[in-house]
Parts: sequence; C-alpha cells; structure tokens
Amino acid sequence: MRIDPLELRRRNVVRDSDLPYAMATGWILDHMTAAGTLEQAAQLIGYDGFRARQAGWRADGRLAGIGISLLAEPSAVSFGWFSTDAATVRVGLEGSVDVLTSAAGHGQSLESPPTGSKPPPATWSPPADASTSPATRPQASPSPMSRASPTST
Repeated sequence: MRIDPLELRRRNVVRDSDLPYAMATGWILDHMTAAGTLEQAAQLIGYDGFRARQAGWRADGRLAGIGISLLAEPSAVSFGWFSTDAATVRVGLEGSVDVLTSAAGHGQSLESPPTGSKPPPATWSPPADASTSPATRPQASPSPMSRASPTST
C-alpha cells in the first residue's frame, strides 16, 4: 500500500465529529476520543523518531516494524455478557494462589508472559502454625440453610 501505518489509522479513525457513529454490528458509539487517543499514543511512543531510526536500520539490512491498532472496549453496558465481571481466588493448601477472572484478551498477551520472563516470587505463605493435614484442619459446619427441615402434613 505504501502508506505509513499511522497515516492509515488516521484516515480511518472515528473522529469526534463522526459521533454518534453506527458500527456495522449495530452498536452506536456516542462518547469516545479515538482520534485524540491515537495522536497521544503516537506522541508518547515517539512515533516519528522510531520511523526515522527504522529507516536507518532497514538501510543496514535489519528488519524492524511497528504495529498500530485501536480497540473500542464497551463500558456502561448492562446486558448480556457485558453486564457482569467475575473473579475467583483460590489459595491452595501449600500456599499457591490462582486468580481466575472474566477479563478477555484483545491481543495484549494476557495468555502468556513474554519469552524469558519468570513469574514473580511468591509473597504469601501460610502461617507457620497452619496445618495442611486434612485430619487436623478445622471443618466448616453446615449452614442452617443447608440442613433439611422436617415437614408436617
């Protein structure tokens, strides 16, 4: 296409003057600052400087690229799967912690850490006097709501 990636995004971004904007999916975008956010991101990453360095690298035979994308994530939506978020935290008997969330990945690598990275060291451990033996662990008593009650006829 021979067009700068940022320029391509600039030509296709939803601008304030386009609002409200009806998407092909039927969603109506009424409040967003996509064009301003795009310009702010380009400035924060030093886009023009990167492109100048990139030209030098390519002249030296090195390949270096840059990707630009925009995501409009819905907020204040109260129907369907957009209406709730959830999290579950599980603490294992030996001190491991699992956190499960309803967060969905949009290409920001939630699923895997960058190559060569290591998980942070554990910062929580069970108290020294905590027993991990099922025989000595306190057992929860059933709640009154879980007991069967006699019925009279």
